[in-house]
Amino acid sequence: MTATALKARTGHGVVAVDGYGVRIVVERGHLVIEDGLARSRRMRRFARVAPDVQRVVVHGHTGTVSLDALRWMSDTGISFIQLDNDGRLIATNVSRALDDVRVRRGQALASALPQGVDIARSLLLGKVNGQCEVLRDMGGKRDAVRVLQGASEALADANTMADLRYIESRAAAAYWDAWNGIPMRFGSRDLARVPSHWLAFDSRRSQLSSSPRKASTPINAFLNYLYGILEAESRLALQRVGCDAAMGLIHADRPNRESFATDVMEPVRPNVDAFVLRMLEERTFLKADFFENRDGNCRLLPPLTSALAETAPQWAKALAPVAEDAAWAFAHVRLPIGPIVPLTETTPLRLRTPLTQRNRMRTEDTAKAVTLAPRCKECGQTLNKPTRTYCDACLPAHVKRAAQKGVAIQRQLRAIGEDRRMSPETRETHRQNAKRQHVLNSTWEAHQKSIPSPTLYKREIFPCIRGLPARALVAVTGLSFSSCKHIRTGRMTPHPRHWDALKRLAAK
Repeated sequence: MTATALKARTGHGVVAVDGYGVRIVVERGHLVIEDGLARSRRMRRFARVAPDVQRVVVHGHTGTVSLDALRWMSDTGISFIQLDNDGRLIATNVSRALDDVRVRRGQALASALPQGVDIARSLLLGKVNGQCEVLRDMGGKRDAVRVLQGASEALADANTMADLRYIESRAAAAYWDAWNGIPMRFGSRDLARVPSHWLAFDSRRSQLSSSPRKASTPINAFLNYLYGILEAESRLALQRVGCDAAMGLIHADRPNRESFATDVMEPVRPNVDAFVLRMLEERTFLKADFFENRDGNCRLLPPLTSALAETAPQWAKALAPVAEDAAWAFAHVRLPIGPIVPLTETTPLRLRTPLTQRNRMRTEDTAKAVTLAPRCKECGQTLNKPTRTYCDACLPAHVKRAAQKGVAIQRQLRAIGEDRRMSPETRETHRQNAKRQHVLNSTWEAHQKSIPSPTLYKREIFPCIRGLPARALVAVTGLSFSSCKHIRTGRMTPHPRHWDALKRLAAK
């Protein structure tokens, strides 16, 4: 079957390649990528000049990649990443690597010196503090947060690599225990076909192995796949700054493992975790997004894998300062031992910063946040507008159910005399809030020469905030959640004193 030729378009500079019989070759000076399944085969062509590609991410293990194609990608500065179906990293390439003997010599010495402990401590502190922030955002995880805060303090006092590893392992156990019970939402039509253990997070360790490998649930499959992309970006970043990705500090040296690449991943893992939690909260999944092998191994399927592959630039941006700081610290390792000073513009020993461009006058931020297309919470159909929660077919039934549920609850409360909406306490709270808002509005107006026209709000501000979540409006205005819902839908115009905050929120 002939593949369909498509216009070479990329998502966030990433070309996601999946399916069987993948073919990546050079034809007539162009990079040709052919992938897909059955009738969904596609072929994309990229020119050498301005190809608009930063990464080629292959998900799978069947197909061919020619030597000409690898050289073509190396010449044009395109990174190549191959992941197995279970998220395991298979291969990467890198171009224009930095070769600085000071960095390599320092890395070889660091594992036997106190400077190596300092570098490892910095990496683990970044990880544990990031995990604390993730748990705080989850809410209701105070015990786990306290454990991680104690681990952070213990890491600051630890003086040996063994102590660092032990403290981090205890923190990781508490962190993943706090994930227990996190739900995963499937379309109502698919619930009968989904295994029961897919519906919530149970453990980071797979039921099929003694490690996170061979994920038995979709949530662990997400983590494995994104960690695989993160490891690939870590390898590429370390090679770009002149570090040896295999010579680890925290992780012991093992054959066929890039130990230091996994070390550098540690501070960025919480970023991946937060992305997965946000995706689980906002998205409805389908059974067709996953495949369960005969042994129970859960794997991700396209187009979900393609969407996740587009997150690679986000992780590369987060890894860039970590890798460059590690290279700088290695370059300052000396015998006899001397103190390591912070990286500043006045530091005598300067290194190139090919990832962040911190040593240049101007920098460009090319990494953009990736969000998956929203789906209907009821049936899982893809929605065209990010503000929608239900599709047109499911929305009437949802509204009817919500109305019936609300009316039934209020009737029961009235019957027992506990309708809190009409209680004196609730009315007094509303009265005090209204009085406080009136005072704030009057004070603001007294210090203004003129009050802006509501037409300005409707023309310049409302179109920019109508797609934002109500919680974000609550955070910047301090108004109630219900008021912010009315503001987002246009049924209510906020007081002009909130307009500047809304402008800044929309500009982010």
